[in-house]
Amino acid sequence: MLIVSEEHPENFGPLTQTRATFELRYGALCPLDRALQITNEVALRARPELEEYLRAKTGLPVNEDIEGEPFPGLPAHTPWEILGRSDAYIAADFHEWDKHHTNHLDTALSNGVHLIGDKRDIFIGQGAVVQPGCVLDATGGPIILAERVQVKFSQLQGPVFVGAGSVLDGARLRAGTSLGPNCKVGGEVSASIFQSRVNKAHDGFVGHTWAGRWV
Repeated sequence: MLIVSEEHPENFGPLTQTRATFELRYGALCPLDRALQITNEVALRARPELEEYLRAKTGLPVNEDIEGEPFPGLPAHTPWEILGRSDAYIAADFHEWDKHHTNHLDTALSNGVHLIGDKRDIFIGQGAVVQPGCVLDATGGPIILAERVQVKFSQLQGPVFVGAGSVLDGARLRAGTSLGPNCKVGGEVSASIFQSRVNKAHDGFVGHTWAGRWV
């Protein structure tokens, strides 16, 4: 049994007003997903006001008297520390992601996609599509496109992670950008973390930003 606990939620407001710290992503995953990648035998420790929400969302025991091995939480105590190392976290997650998922690089790319760097540093999940004219630049670090990602008229400079079901349309993703599932992004995004379902479909710049869900 792994015990996943909150750590320093007061340092991550307002993100932690509606979620536990172990739901905050860094690199390709959040701490809870990292634990569940190892085993389904997971119990949670969190603030009392999040108990009902976490039980309903995860189906896992919350704040129950269960013994187990503590599982590491966030790798730093402040948002700016994590954002400052976002590129390193994505790069560190690449080989683990590649080990647990099948790479469809050779079948997902349309003719006219430009690959820069070693293609072994690019992962493309099942059902993902990269349209002609896009640039995937892995010279600075790896690129991970999860399942069902759509990339149109976009440039990606690794290290970058794009979560399942996200759509990039006219996007320029710079190093250190980690997008959770079902985001819709255009314009330039640099060294930022989007939790999930973030809609930044317009042109313009977002950098060194941590966005929640449904923003």
